[in-house]
Amino acid sequence: MTVRLLVVSASAFLVLAIPGLVNGQRRTDLRVGLSELPVERSRRFLAATLHLEPERSYWKEGGALTALAVVVAVNLWVRDVSTGQRVGGSLALGSVFFVPGALIGGLIRK
Repeated sequence: MTVRLLVVSASAFLVLAIPGLVNGQRRTDLRVGLSELPVERSRRFLAATLHLEPERSYWKEGGALTALAVVVAVNLWVRDVSTGQRVGGSLALGSVFFVPGALIGGLIRK
């Protein structure tokens, strides 16, 4: 039963997909110059119509400030740990709390 289903699905794939792939490889306009590639034209069109230049924000500053504040607060609060644990914990906390700070700082435009 499963072999029959596999053969039917494979033959359906060959019948439906292969002609589409062959037709998709045909090219009708071969006179496109190197300076006017379709990708470049569409990129210029999208940039001109949609204003794709990203707005500047304070996401890096927000992430760094939040991570630094949490690391300093936790290091002042927890005192009886070794130096290796303190460094490892500081790196872990800084990397975890950088993300929400960056998201909040990304909301503030420059």
